Amino acid sequence: MSNRKKHLFVITLLVFVLVFVSACNNNQAELPLEETVGVFEPNFSEESMLETIKTLSSVDNARIAGFEGEFEAANYISEQFTAMGLEVRTQQFPVKAYVGNHLELKVSSESDRVIKDAKTLSFSGATPKGGIATEIVPLGLGAERDYEGVDVTGKIVLIQRGGEFFYVKTERAAQYGAVAVLFYDPNSEAALSATLTALSEIPAISISRSEGQGFENAIQEGKSVSVSLVVDATHEDSTSSNIIGLIGSNHYVQNMTTEEVDTVIAMLNFDMVGVGDSFDIGSAEGFIARDLIKMARETLDEMGYPPTTSVTDRSDHAPFARAGMDAIYIQVGPFLDYHTDFDIFEAIQPEMLIKACELGTKLIVDVIPEKMQ
Repeated sequence: MSNRKKHLFVITLLVFVLVFVSACNNNQAELPLEETVGVFEPNFSEESMLETIKTLSSVDNARIAGFEGEFEAANYISEQFTAMGLEVRTQQFPVKAYVGNHLELKVSSESDRVIKDAKTLSFSGATPKGGIATEIVPLGLGAERDYEGVDVTGKIVLIQRGGEFFYVKTERAAQYGAVAVLFYDPNSEAALSATLTALSEIPAISISRSEGQGFENAIQEGKSVSVSLVVDATHEDSTSSNIIGLIGSNHYVQNMTTEEVDTVIAMLNFDMVGVGDSFDIGSAEGFIARDLIKMARETLDEMGYPPTTSVTDRSDHAPFARAGMDAIYIQVGPFLDYHTDFDIFEAIQPEMLIKACELGTKLIVDVIPEKMQ
């Protein structure tokens, strides 16, 4: 394998590790790559990591694509990389910016009790101005089979989180005639803060686990549960640099030249690595990067963190894998509260961030170059 490919591989993966872990600091950044690989001495700063996370989490709308907060967060990340001596290019793409203006959810069958902690999923459709009032129909996970023999026309379906994207479940409900979807997470109490990633035909709302299971239990007992719902939302054309919903990673891959694709040895996607006590390594559906997974698994075994393995298209490694590049995602868990009100800065475990940095460094500097010579 040519030295050119090895060098591009190191640059590409070092950037991914820095982006997703916000931790690695290379004191030899100004040396030529031929010398850098040989003398790389990682210096992981727990204080620096936590300061980066705290700064980004304090920016209003930092994760909401198309808004000022996102641009502010992107500029901050660019500045950090530039200060490390890296060349930074910001790539933008068109998106629909979303603002949930108003949400009102009342339980009509309980004297119009207001559900105060309900949340509108980003890119949710709106109700007519007067809102909607109808019965709730529980549908488990909301898979295709869950609709067999069930009439949901004009009803609001109650669906649990899990198995498929929120958008897929919401659009399926609309196709079967439902007028809205209520989601809840069976593994976490708080109402979800989540995104559909694309505009939905009908409203999509999240409620707490206790509310969702309470509705299910009441209906199983033969009671009728009705709610009224009002959702007002604004959708605007904008631009983004966010990887939200794989839109950004798809755009990045689609704009790569054939030569660029050919020179990438591997893509490591560090997804969520801040909370938990175990690692999971995965490939994209139909694109199993066996050699890369084996290297990561063996490295983690040596580190004392034997990982689980899985297959998923629900993270940013998937577009790279579909384009013919070896790509895996790396995640730390379990953490059942992500995208809820309990997904907070104080939950971060810096020791796991350090371990993720160690894994990325070992793979980039030692393991993969050696095994691919």
